[in-house]
Amino acid sequence: MLESIKRKVPYFIEFARHGEVLNILNSLLLLFELQPFGRDRIIHRSFGNLFVRGGTTDYLYASEAWEQMTLSWIMRQRDIKQLIIVGACIGEWPVKLAALGIKRIMQLEPEPSSYRSLLINSTLNSINSINLQVAASDKSGAAAIRQQRVNRGSATLEDGSDQRDARVQVVTLDEIIPRHGFDATASTLVMVDAEGHDLRVLAGMRNILMLYERVAVILEYSREEGAIESFRNAFGFDYTQQVLDKDNCVFTKGVWT
Repeated sequence: MLESIKRKVPYFIEFARHGEVLNILNSLLLLFELQPFGRDRIIHRSFGNLFVRGGTTDYLYASEAWEQMTLSWIMRQRDIKQLIIVGACIGEWPVKLAALGIKRIMQLEPEPSSYRSLLINSTLNSINSINLQVAASDKSGAAAIRQQRVNRGSATLEDGSDQRDARVQVVTLDEIIPRHGFDATASTLVMVDAEGHDLRVLAGMRNILMLYERVAVILEYSREEGAIESFRNAFGFDYTQQVLDKDNCVFTKGVWT
């Protein structure tokens, strides 16, 4: 509990600064594993406006405090030309990174409700991106996706299916990236948030990781035991690793700051 409170302090400070009492109350509810309340709404920040769903953790993704070290590292990279996001959730990252002027953006999000929110936020902030309602893995096909009630960003691919599951299309990045005009010589940032499916996403983009000249991959390493070691074993001769925060690390190929 104490560790959870410490991690929430930057959020409480931000919400207090903006006079967002509802967000403070919802954060307290989450500490006790209770569902947040409230209606769908738009949160206004210096980087843009984000639509968030009521009764979910979306308001945290819209926060300036969300994954601060990861955001800081990305903002130091002033010449990112291409951005690929696997598990884009409500599409908050392109909004937060708009100041970088990234030329080509692709967002993949399989969960139906999150994908609708992604489209809303892309429109609200004039984000010109390639948006695909698909999951990424090591082979193409179809799969069941387990949707979560509160943390909509934690939907997972499942081998089986039941009444809670939706069917989604599954693709490999090696298959779809070449179709959309991405340049292997341009500096490219790949963000993977696949809820324990990360290694299979990476296996499905092996050609990109091998052929692209300057690429960085941000990976939620805590989601899957052995992910860092597996990445290093497969691509370590080209990539260096840096831990960004409690959840994320970045693997870089080429010159990054």
